[in-house]
Formats: sequence, structure tokens, C-alpha cells
Amino acid sequence: MPDASSELIDEIGIVKIFRCFSPDIETARICIKVPSTREGLIACRTLEMAGVRTLATTLFTFVQAALAAEVGCTYIAPYVNQLKVHFESGFVDPQKLLPLCVSAQNYYEAIGVRTQVLPASLTSTDEIFALAGAHHITIALSLLQQLSLPLYPRLCSTLNRRVQVPK
Repeated sequence: MPDASSELIDEIGIVKIFRCFSPDIETARICIKVPSTREGLIACRTLEMAGVRTLATTLFTFVQAALAAEVGCTYIAPYVNQLKVHFESGFVDPQKLLPLCVSAQNYYEAIGVRTQVLPASLTSTDEIFALAGAHHITIALSLLQQLSLPLYPRLCSTLNRRVQVPK
């Protein structure tokens, strides 16, 4: 298992590669995706302190979301659906993490941190509408094409409803 220092060396190496291709690139324009493990979040803290933005990915729990804010991640990417929805035909996630996205965003706003929610692994336009009002959303091309159809029915966002912030 990699430790935080080896992950950090890898991440800083990525920044150096960017600079090889574009020497004038501002570090603030780079955002590194880092797994929301203990080691990954330690690396995120160090990267953010060095001016490199981070996105805490493979995030499935409120504890991970709170820790990502504590270490100063720029973004979190909660996976709304298990990844196997994209690889196993007919699989439907029985426990979608839409409530986690809402809870994390409400929590961040309540405590006044800059970390923003960027939900990922969406499989339907209903999920996109449910997350309307999220800081950012990752949307697959096929879903964008569906959204571009005229008179697409509009649904209610879960972010318009206040959710109890866990303490």
C-alpha cells in the first residue's frame, strides 16, 4: 500500500509534467484527483498548501467528505452510483448517494469552507435534476444529449430541500 509521501511524489511529478509542456501554467489551474483514503487526504493537505488544487475522489461517506474539507480539498467527487452501473448491464445501484451530495454541500456552506461538491457516476437525467443546485456536476455526453432535447421534463432538485447536517 502506498504511503502519503509516495502519493505526494507522484502528484508533484504530474505538476512537473504540466510545466514541461506549458512552462507558464499557473499551479492554480491544475487540479489533481486523489483517492479519499487516509494517505490520499494527507497528500491533499500538502498539495493544497503548495497551491495545487485537489479533488478527493472515490468518496462514499460523510466522514470522507468532512475530512476532505478539513484538509482543504478544492473539490470532492461523491460517486452517486457504484461504478459497476457503468460496466454491468442491468445493474441498478440500490443505495444511490444523492443524499451524501446534499449533506456535504449543506455542511460545507454551514461551516464556511471553500470545498465544493462535484457529484460523479450519474446514470440518468433524473439524477442530474435531483442535483440541480450542486456546486458542479460531472455529466456524461449521452446524458447531455438527452438534456438538449426540446421540452425535456423538469424535475425537482433535492438541493432545494434542507437536509439535517450531521454533527
